Amino acid sequence: MSIYLDASMLVALLQEENGSKAAVELVEAADRILIVSEFARGEVASAMSRLVRMKQIVKEAALERLEA
Repeated sequence: MSIYLDASMLVALLQEENGSKAAVELVEAADRILIVSEFARGEVASAMSRLVRMKQIVKEAALERLEA
């Protein structure tokens, strides 16, 4: 069985927020294959763009995190 990471989980891994600690702990403890859909990738890019527009993160940092 595998674990599907949705956009909210991925954003929590990329940007410090309330659920970030739990997200990191879950991924680090995972003993299964982690799956990310193409749709989730687009949602994450959209969420990171929103953070840039809201000036919660600078564009360069958002791009670096998305590339990682």
